[in-house]
Amino acid sequence: MKLKSDLGAKYYVPRVSKSSNLSPSLSIYRSDLKKEVKNSVNLKDYFNFYILKKEKWNRKKFNYKLVKAKHKLYDEIYVINYIKRFKLNEQIEKSDNLIVYNNVGYTISYVAEREAYYQRFPEVEKMINSFRILD
Repeated sequence: MKLKSDLGAKYYVPRVSKSSNLSPSLSIYRSDLKKEVKNSVNLKDYFNFYILKKEKWNRKKFNYKLVKAKHKLYDEIYVINYIKRFKLNEQIEKSDNLIVYNNVGYTISYVAEREAYYQRFPEVEKMINSFRILD
C-alpha cells in the first residue's frame, strides 16, 4: 500500500520565554491513498506507514512512545511522542497525532522546546480535539 503525503497547514503558538529559539507550532498533514489502491486503510496501516517514513528520513530506528487516545469526533487516534535535536544543544519534544477518516490519514503535529511543550499542552490538546475534517 502506498500513501501520498501533503502538507496541510502550520500554526505558531506564542513563545513561552524570550530566550527560546523555537516557536511552538501545530501542523496538519494529509496523507491520501493512491487511486489504484482498492483496500481500505485503517489506523494501524497508517501508523506503520508513518514509522517507515520516519525511519527512512532519519536513516535509523525511530524511538517513540505510542499512546492510544480518543478523539471527540474520530474515536481512536494514535499519539506518537518523541524527542528530537534542534540545533546543537537544544532538544524539542514532539507529538504526532494520527487520525484516519475515509481512507485518508491525517497527522496533527505539535512541536516545542521541552519546557514550553508541557506549558502549552493543555491548549494544544483542546485544539486537536476541535479538529474537524470538512468533506
